[in-house]
Amino acid sequence: MDLRSLRHFIAVVETGSLTRAAASVHIAQPALTAQVKRLEAEFGVRLLERSSSGVVPTAAGRVLYLEAGRLLADAHSVRSRLTRKADQPEGRVTLAATVSLVYSVIGRVLVRAR
Repeated sequence: MDLRSLRHFIAVVETGSLTRAAASVHIAQPALTAQVKRLEAEFGVRLLERSSSGVVPTAAGRVLYLEAGRLLADAHSVRSRLTRKADQPEGRVTLAATVSLVYSVIGRVLVRAR
């Protein structure tokens, strides 16, 4: 299993068609079909129900679709964090203020902090 295969599997589920998914990710349809079959062999489950009108994910395919989306988002986050410059701060900031400060000061403070 690799990230590219997961991206391609997501495309198949979202388009409902191996042919349309292959066109959207710019690979040949037989190559995409082979990727899906490799994923099915790797996990030991059917991921797609195929018919003349297209494909739909099985219960296992729906699980992989959801988890693949999370994995790809995590991979993107890791890539972003690794390539971020050292002088670029990251993280969460919590700011508490009284109501009177919110209207008079906080707007300017947030603009400056940004």
